Amino acid sequence: MKFFFNLPIASTIVSLLSFASLATSTQAAALYASGSNITVSVLGSTAAFDSYLWLASPYRRPIASNRETGKVVNFAVSPGEELLFELQVSTGYRYYTGDASRNPDGIPHAKVSYLSPGVARVGFEDIFGGGDWDFDDHTFMFYGVSPTPETVPTLESFFLNGRNGNINIFEGQSVSATLSASDRDGDNLDFYVNNRKVTARTSSGSSGSASTTVPLGLLGDDGSYTQTAQVIDEDGRRSQTITRTVNVQNVAPTVDFNFSSPVINEGDSAFAELFATDPGADAISFFLNDENIGTDTRTSGNRFVSKNLGVFADNGTFTYTARAEDDDGGISNILAKTLTVNNLDPIISSLTEDFTIHINRAFDFTATATDPGINDILTFDWDLDGDGLFDDFTGSSGEWSFSRPGLYAMNLRVSDGDGGVAYGSIEVNAVPEPSSVFGLLTLGALGVGSRLRKRKFQ
Repeated sequence: MKFFFNLPIASTIVSLLSFASLATSTQAAALYASGSNITVSVLGSTAAFDSYLWLASPYRRPIASNRETGKVVNFAVSPGEELLFELQVSTGYRYYTGDASRNPDGIPHAKVSYLSPGVARVGFEDIFGGGDWDFDDHTFMFYGVSPTPETVPTLESFFLNGRNGNINIFEGQSVSATLSASDRDGDNLDFYVNNRKVTARTSSGSSGSASTTVPLGLLGDDGSYTQTAQVIDEDGRRSQTITRTVNVQNVAPTVDFNFSSPVINEGDSAFAELFATDPGADAISFFLNDENIGTDTRTSGNRFVSKNLGVFADNGTFTYTARAEDDDGGISNILAKTLTVNNLDPIISSLTEDFTIHINRAFDFTATATDPGINDILTFDWDLDGDGLFDDFTGSSGEWSFSRPGLYAMNLRVSDGDGGVAYGSIEVNAVPEPSSVFGLLTLGALGVGSRLRKRKFQ
């Protein structure tokens, strides 16, 4: 700061003439943001007064005092905006960059000298009335500035699925974006969504407008997804950003299942095979009769598990209920299916062989049988008198005798209690005691007949 009080009038007139020339050159000393990041560095000060530099517009924030030589301050603004700086002097006056009418004395108090593109040295005069007009009382370096407002593109709208705002969709639904922008310079414009270039358009018309619609694809799982759009012109200048939110709601899986065979026989085993689809990228757990039988961790396509139902020891119908649940808690439809297990007849596995016995002499007979239905209780009923009724003896083994000579059929019926039966027969030749003549003749006759019968059936 230099005082010129008590100077000769002639000297004052010369100073005023110099001011007039200088004022003409500094009337346009406004500062504009050439990008989004601004840096201010404090240079040395020759002033006796203390001062403090503020950013007054586009928003207010403190920068530094003239005594903080070397201090560096960074802040962000929108490209193309005018940067209005205010110097608060300890004398109580405030002086501004740009148009002189902003200052209390109506004359410029800041001089801007551009040293290179985007870099300017700004000097202030801190005395009301102009001082010595060397603009070195308080000096600063500014980076990221321009002498003229650079035009930046404007993103006019950002629609998602036709809505100019946040949207709600379900898993598996797709999203498309429609963007419109303008650029007064008529530059070619690149459209970006989530920092990814989605398309390029040539602006047209007096407003330099351009628009595009692009698919953003599927959102694979439930949740909230932020979508940010921006446009960049061919000079690299960026528009403001517009942010939208896509709220994706979970969709429950759809389940189906089959048996390895819907109809089996008792004693056989069966498998249940469960399938599910889900539009979301979800692992799926499967339940059969409310039992968790497994989880398929794949997050796309058809998910699958199988369950060995084991061996079915008895006939009947068995109902199974299936459902699926995704890892977001979505529960599928409930599906019920019936497995039919057929009864099988028992099988006689052993039976006393045909034999010859003397009349009135007790003999033993026995039979065994099996059944694929291991839970079935087998009943052995015998017809020993040939009347067709199985009511003479019950049991798998017993003792019997015949009082008269003859060829007897001991018929067996094995039943499993479920309607399954098996039949067998033992042929018994009852003969008299050999001590009697009748017995000898009978035995001889029967012996010949037996040999003839055997030859006939061989």
